[in-house]
Amino acid sequence: MTHKKVWESLLLYSTRNSQPVDIYLNAPRPAGYAEFRQRYAYMVADIDESEYPAYIHFGYRDIARMKKENLPDIFTGELGLIFV
Repeated sequence: MTHKKVWESLLLYSTRNSQPVDIYLNAPRPAGYAEFRQRYAYMVADIDESEYPAYIHFGYRDIARMKKENLPDIFTGELGLIFV
């Protein structure tokens, strides 16, 4: 009997992978953001490409430049979105 290979990741559990990256949605805050988050998190309905964040930005101004320039290859940000 062979077993399928499984990739184990601490992406959602490591604090290093949670970054202060915010998003900009073309939706009212907070209701539009909460609705997007719920659909994204629970895959309630497909998210159309036009609904994706228009851009991302750092949520705080006082983040060290070194931290901004050395983000992990994959991390979570605002609303629990996964960025690659």
